Amino acid sequence: MVPCLAILHHGDMARVGEVALLTALAADREVALSRLEPVFAPLRKGASLPLGDPHLSRQPIWLKPLEGGGVRVDGCDAGTPLRVGGLALEGPLDISLEELGKGVVLSLAQRVLLYLHFVDPLPPQEVPQFDLVGQSSQMAEVREEIQRVACRSIPVLVRGPTGSGKELVAQAIHRTGPRSSGPFVSVNMAAIPPSLAAAELFGVVPGAFTGADRRRSGFFQQAHGGTLFLDEVGETPREIQALLLRALDEKEIRPVGGDVTRKVNVRVLAATDLDLEEAILGKNFLGPLFHRLAGYEIFLPPLKNRRQDIPLLLGHFLRQELEAMGCAHRLEARAAGASCWLPASLMERFLAYSWPGNVRQLRNLAQRLAVAFGDAEKIGTGWRLKRLLASTLGEKSSGRPLAAAHNSTQQSTPQPSQIEESELREVLRNHRWSLKPTAEALGISRTSLYGLLEKFPGIRPAAKLGAQEIHVALENHDRDVTAAALELEVSKQGLLQRLRELEIK
Repeated sequence: MVPCLAILHHGDMARVGEVALLTALAADREVALSRLEPVFAPLRKGASLPLGDPHLSRQPIWLKPLEGGGVRVDGCDAGTPLRVGGLALEGPLDISLEELGKGVVLSLAQRVLLYLHFVDPLPPQEVPQFDLVGQSSQMAEVREEIQRVACRSIPVLVRGPTGSGKELVAQAIHRTGPRSSGPFVSVNMAAIPPSLAAAELFGVVPGAFTGADRRRSGFFQQAHGGTLFLDEVGETPREIQALLLRALDEKEIRPVGGDVTRKVNVRVLAATDLDLEEAILGKNFLGPLFHRLAGYEIFLPPLKNRRQDIPLLLGHFLRQELEAMGCAHRLEARAAGASCWLPASLMERFLAYSWPGNVRQLRNLAQRLAVAFGDAEKIGTGWRLKRLLASTLGEKSSGRPLAAAHNSTQQSTPQPSQIEESELREVLRNHRWSLKPTAEALGISRTSLYGLLEKFPGIRPAAKLGAQEIHVALENHDRDVTAAALELEVSKQGLLQRLRELEIK
């Protein structure tokens, strides 16, 4: 396994997913990380390019090999602010081999996010994508499993937490196999009342019970020649499990009220998020039925275990939603140095979140973000976003209670005391550190903004910049005052004033 950097966030969202293999680290050599190196490329064919963001310094952050397989991250002499795993780096940081195995998020100037982790250096097998978004090793294994079983006739049990995409895997198996021209019938076993389960699965003949005045085919008959997908199969009523087992064993069914069995040609795929082995021990699930369904098993990991895929999935869902709204241009590449519609700080929060609802929860978030901010140049940082995150992710909204915010006529205008440093910093960055538009965006007066700047010493005015750091920033950007101001996190006007005060030309 070789250390690797993958792009999780970039001003050009089309570059998310590009990777740079750090073979030098594997050979016990240092690797420089800056605006100009290393070069990143898509997993599949594409050009190799450096990160290229003008807000990143040419002075590199150094990745140094440690004895035992770890990596030391040293950004002390770099001009790029660096966060590792969500924490600001104040000196060299050692990342253990175990931590690398799990993957570590690097934030560069709160604009570019990278994922430092291990990958197999061998070229990936040519396996179809199966419409499954993600390039983590876990998803690569799932695709290989799909390809392995798709053309076989054996039943497959897809296992994984709720919302992880089990039905998508079943659909991929169906589309890839020899039954792709036949029907794909999906049944949620948890939604069928026990009294109707037999009729729904096997059909009904006229007169079988009161109200059965016509013949009705069941799911097995509807799936004849194709695939029957039994979702949430662990919730199948106990009294129906024996009938289901017989249908699978004999490949024939008997409609309710009928006295003649009928042969059915159906491939059965099933899915569950339950521990069926425990259910068998508890006498809640038939062991023979489990073994009949699990001719082969595919395991889907929770989203929190494949964080590398979160930006790809979010970008995919956002593009779908924004295209439907006619706002897909929000995700297009912007001019070098321009702010991305989706802030890196927000993506960093998503990467740290546990996602109990998995991919389904992420898709729901994308839909709400598109609706709330699809008509805006950038995703905002005010109360609308806080309420959205509170309702979608369960995050608590700081400051006023949510109910009070909903009832207030000033719900989008927080009091200055309720504005956090991270929120202020993000709005300043979005407005290139200019105070007037920042105050307007926050809905506060210039006087209140000055008070906040004094309250948060981490946000420095240009008047407190030293001559040496200004010289370094100017050199990093070929004397470009605009780019240097962005690196120093001050307004261009403020930097020009400071240059005059220090008599720097």
